[in-house]
Amino acid sequence: MIQNPWLRLSVCALVLAIADTGHAQREQLSFVGEAFNDSGNLIYTEHHQFTGTCTDRRWRPEDQSVQYYWPGEATPFATKKLRYPEALTRPQVEFSLAELDASMTITTDDAGGALDIQWWSESRQIKQFLVPTKPDLVVDAGFDQLVRERWDELHNGASVEFRFLAPTRGTDFGFQLAPESPSELDFPLVITVRPSGLITRFLVKPITLGYNDTGLLSYYSGLTNIPRNRDGDNYSAEILYTTTQRPPCPLIP
Repeated sequence: MIQNPWLRLSVCALVLAIADTGHAQREQLSFVGEAFNDSGNLIYTEHHQFTGTCTDRRWRPEDQSVQYYWPGEATPFATKKLRYPEALTRPQVEFSLAELDASMTITTDDAGGALDIQWWSESRQIKQFLVPTKPDLVVDAGFDQLVRERWDELHNGASVEFRFLAPTRGTDFGFQLAPESPSELDFPLVITVRPSGLITRFLVKPITLGYNDTGLLSYYSGLTNIPRNRDGDNYSAEILYTTTQRPPCPLIP
């Protein structure tokens, strides 16, 4: 038993210091997106804030918040929160669209084998779906993580197949990440996201993504998740992203 109180405090401090080394320091990643229509007019801005850690010398996100603003407005018209507790490609999602009094949550059910989707429409009617999870299933912004996980393959010209969740329909569809080379866009990696099924290719327009050489999304062109009206039509936009803060560790291998 340690009798000297100063020695006792020193031992306690040493134990706490050793214990603290097991916890990675939380780091930040922030960027802003400006969404423009075909005429070059600003539609809205989106502000992304990540909190995560540098684990095994790689960036690993834990939480993400997104706020959407109409031009000149100080109050967001929509917000989104994402958590990455397990697979980075299947975050848990809370999306709220204040103007339409609509919201959606996507979580993992208690058994862990399905995604629990709860969608409150503007009439406050709730729709609930359970979608079985699959190893290649991607949810919401998880496609951004998928690109980084498969960075070397995409950069070498290989396509990547995956399933993408359509939460308002309570199902998922097959999609493909296909690198474009050469491309008219001046980014180190340009990817087309398109349906893998022949029928859905005629119904769903492809999305184009542009990444810089550090693995950060710099460009998005295609259908967004922001409603253009109350009839269920969403904006299509070109979104340019500017990074305002990045973690000290790399995002890609």
